[in-house]
Amino acid sequence: MKKLSAVLLVFVMAFSVMHVFAEGIAEDVLVKVKGKIEVPRELTEFRYSENKYDDVLRYDFTWNSKDYGKELYVSTDSLGRIVTYNYYEQMDYSADRTLIDYTTEDARPLAEETIKIMFPEYGIEKLVLNEDKITSNYSGRYKTFSFNFERVNDIKVESNRVVVRIRATKDKMYVQSVNASLDEDAKFISVDAKEHFDTAGDYEEKFPIRLYYATDYSGKEPSVKLFYSIDKGYLEIATGNALQEEYFDRYAGMTEDSVSMEAGGTLMNKNEAMLTDEEKGEIGKMESLVKPEEVEKVLRSLSILKITDDMKFSESYTYKSDSKYFVNFTLQGEKRHMNVSYNGETGEVINISSYFTKYDRASDEVIDFITPEDEIKVLTKSLSGTKLDETKVEFTKNNNRAVMSAKRIVNGVAFPENNINVTYDAEEEMVTRYSISWADDTSSFPNPEDVIGLDAAREIIFKDDVSTVWLKQKEGYVGAVTIPEAVTINAIDGEELYKNINEKLAYTDVKNHWAEDIINALWEHDIYVEGGKFTPDEAITQADMIRLFSACRDSGIIPIGWDDIRISSYALEEGFVEAAEPEKLMARIEGFEALIEILGYGDVADFDIYKSSYTDMEPNGSAEILKAMGVLVGGTARPDDNLTYAEAAVMVYRYLSK
Repeated sequence: MKKLSAVLLVFVMAFSVMHVFAEGIAEDVLVKVKGKIEVPRELTEFRYSENKYDDVLRYDFTWNSKDYGKELYVSTDSLGRIVTYNYYEQMDYSADRTLIDYTTEDARPLAEETIKIMFPEYGIEKLVLNEDKITSNYSGRYKTFSFNFERVNDIKVESNRVVVRIRATKDKMYVQSVNASLDEDAKFISVDAKEHFDTAGDYEEKFPIRLYYATDYSGKEPSVKLFYSIDKGYLEIATGNALQEEYFDRYAGMTEDSVSMEAGGTLMNKNEAMLTDEEKGEIGKMESLVKPEEVEKVLRSLSILKITDDMKFSESYTYKSDSKYFVNFTLQGEKRHMNVSYNGETGEVINISSYFTKYDRASDEVIDFITPEDEIKVLTKSLSGTKLDETKVEFTKNNNRAVMSAKRIVNGVAFPENNINVTYDAEEEMVTRYSISWADDTSSFPNPEDVIGLDAAREIIFKDDVSTVWLKQKEGYVGAVTIPEAVTINAIDGEELYKNINEKLAYTDVKNHWAEDIINALWEHDIYVEGGKFTPDEAITQADMIRLFSACRDSGIIPIGWDDIRISSYALEEGFVEAAEPEKLMARIEGFEALIEILGYGDVADFDIYKSSYTDMEPNGSAEILKAMGVLVGGTARPDDNLTYAEAAVMVYRYLSK
C-alpha cells in the first residue's frame, strides 16, 4: 500500500521567487500564504487580484504552468487567512480505468496535517474531524476523499468548518481542495447553563412535529405518502427562546450551486412530408387543443391583471410532458410583457408571469396599501374553479407587494406541494404573477387514521439526544440547543426518509471467503451492491451484474441510486443484454458477452476467427477476448453454469488491474 511519502503537496515555510508588485497589504498576505503552502516549481506563471464587496476585502492568487496543465489557486481574507485552496492537475482521461490502492486511512493523516499547517491557530484540537462525514468517491481513474473538520470551542460552533478533499491517483496522493467557513473574529458569550432546555418536549414546543402529505421519490415509482417532520432549529440555553442563526459577513469558500431544472417535453412541429402515422396522430391531437386566443380572452376579462390594449399576442408553442399537453404564449406591450402557460386539453391556466421592459417608477418608497383580497380570490376562482375551496389561504405583505399563498388540504392534512400562489403589485395595482400546482387524483393518498401517532413519532425523531452548540447572534455566539439533523419519517410505518437510502454498508458475509480481498477492494472503490451482504457464492442477477460490470466502462459506474428496473432497461437500450430481466440469474457465458459489449468489443467478438482455448466450450469471441485480457483464466469456461457474485467481482477486478 502506498503511504504518505508519495504525497505531492508538501507544506513548507520558505517560498520561491514571485512576481514583484507594489508594496502593501497584498504582499504581506502573499508572504503569509506561502508560509503555509508550497507552490510546485513548474507553476511559473502567476496572477493576482483583490476584490472588495460589502467592505470585505478578498485576495486571489493563482499559479499555473505555461501549458496550463497544472494550476494552484488560493483565496484569502485581508489578513492572509486561507479561505479557499484548489490544486488542479490535468489527467490523461484516455488511459484505461484502474484500481487505486490508497485508502481513507492513507488520506486521513494528510488531511489532518493540512489543518495543522493551514490553520495553526486552531489545529485538530479546535477543528475536530467529524468521523461520520468522511466520504470517498472512485471515478475509475482517481479517488477523492472528503474530510469535514468542525470547529469546537468546548462545544461545536455551528456553521464553522473546514472541508479538506484529497485526491489519489494510481501513483500519488495530494490535497485537491480546502474550503474554510470560519468566523475568525467570533466572540463567545458566557452563559449560566444550569438549566438546559434540552428535552424533546421543550424543543418540540418551539419546533413542533408536522404531519403532511408529500411525494416520496425514494422507491421505484414516485408515490404520495404521509410524513412526520420536524425542522432543525435552536433554543437558547439561558432562556429557552427560539433563535435564528445570524450569518457572519466574511468571504466563505464553500458555496451552494443552484440548478435550474426545465420541465421535460417534446416540441412538436408539422412537417407533413416526413411524418409517421403516429406523429400525424400527435399533431392532430395538438390541433384539437384549446387555442391561445380563447385563454387570452378570459385573461383580458379579469381587470386586476391590467392587460392593456397595446399588449399583443406575439408567440406560442405547444409541448407534451408526461402524457399531458401544455401551451405557452406571450403578450407583448410597450412597457410590459406577459407569459402564460395553460393545460392544452382543459384550458386551465397554470402560470402567469408579467414583467416590465421599461421601469419608470419615480422611487422605491414603500407605500401603505390595503390588499384587495376579494379581487384576488375572484381572479383565482376564475382560473382554478373550486380548487381554492380545498386550500388554506394566507396573505402576506413584502414591501409594495402582497402574496396570496393557498396550500391544499387533503383529508384534513396539508399537502404543500399542491398550492396556488398569487402576487399583487400595490404600486401598479395589479396581479403580476399566478401559479398553480395540483394533483389530479388523491384517491391513493394514505389515510391519516393509520398514522403511528405523535408519541411514537417523538420516540423515533428524538432517538438521538438534542445537543448544545454555539450559535451566531448579532451580539456574539450564544449557547443553544438543537437536534443533530432535521428529521422526516414515514407517518405510517415510522421509517426515516431522506436519510442515505443507498448507504454504503460494509459486507458481513465475505470474511474468509476466497475472494474476500478482491470484493473488499472493489467496495473501497465504490464498486458494490447495496444492503451490507454480497452473497458471494449465489448466482448474480442481471441488474447487479450490470451494476458491477459498469465499473469497467469508459463513462464509469452506473449511479448507485438507479433501481434494478432502470439498470436493466439501460442495459437493453445499450445492447449489453438481449432482454431487460433485472431478476434473471445470469449464466457465465451471458456474463462474458455482456462484459464484452460494455467494453465496446461486441463487433470484434462476432468475427468468425476464433479457436477455442477451453476444453468445455466451442469457439466464442467474448470468452477468448476476455482470456487474452487476463480477465478469464484456466482451461475450462463452464459457460452454462450460473455466474456468481464473487466470479463477477473477480472479472471486474482483473480487468481494472490489468
